[in-house]
Order: sequence, then structure tokens, then C-alpha cells
Amino acid sequence: MIADQLTTRINKTPTCWIWIGTKNPNGYGTLHSGSFSRPLLAHRLVWEQVHGPIQKGFCVLHRCDVRACVNPSHLFLGSQADNIADAKMKGRLRYKRHVGMTNGCAKISDDDVRAIRGAYWAARGGHKQVPSGKLLAIAKQHHLTVNMIQKIAKHEAWRHIE
Repeated sequence: MIADQLTTRINKTPTCWIWIGTKNPNGYGTLHSGSFSRPLLAHRLVWEQVHGPIQKGFCVLHRCDVRACVNPSHLFLGSQADNIADAKMKGRLRYKRHVGMTNGCAKISDDDVRAIRGAYWAARGGHKQVPSGKLLAIAKQHHLTVNMIQKIAKHEAWRHIE
């Protein structure tokens, strides 16, 4: 029954076999086998139809990088580590670090960082350390801890700001 459902939802092009049925939000073809079950991934179902069961812990990867493709010659097995390495190698996996003000937890702005650094080095005045009273005043002014003020001043935090 599933084999019949698979063949009616595939558009065979000269290169890829494109799944024309339902797709998940990531663009992978899906097939529902029951009213309350989790949808099955079409490329995994095609792999199993052609090659047999997939060992536990293995992923079905795409050589063509077309998520809707179910062409068995474009599919291969690999671990999750293989999947990540394949994505990195093909430039599909880019982690975007949320630094500074783009981090949702940021309490200060880029301008605050510059002001903290200026105040810290001015308070230091050529001495080895900033007097604790002045350091505490800078921290209170910006609603941060003394430790965070020191990290910002020494470029251990907010390193992207010159």
C-alpha cells in the first residue's frame, strides 16, 4: 500500500525524483500512514523500498541536496555526524552567532560597551587596577556586575566591539 502511495507522489525529472506530496516545514516529503501517527519521511520510505530497513541511528542523506528528492541513486546512509559533516562541507550549515545587541539576552548596547571601556581605563589612570569604589560605580551605572565590567574592559566580553 505504501509503495503505491509513493509512486503516485513522485515527479521523475531527468535528474531528481521530486516528491509532490505533502512536505514538512523543512521541505522534506512526508507521508501519513495513520490518523494519529507521526508522518513518515518520503526519502526514508523510498530507501527502505529499494534497499531494505535502515539500521537504528542512521540517517538517509542526499547527494543532490534537494530535500524533496527521493531518487534512490541520490540517497545514501550515514550517521548524524556524517549528516552534519556533509552539510558543512556543502556549505549548508552555517551557525549564526548572536553577539552583542543581536543576542536577545543583551542588557547593554554597543555604545554602552564603549562608555564602560572608556570609564574603566580612565578610572584606572595608569594604575595597575581600578579602585574598587570606582569599579563598583561603573557597574551600578550600567546595572552589571563588577566581574562583567572587567570582562568588557579587557575585551573578554563584547569582543566584536573595538
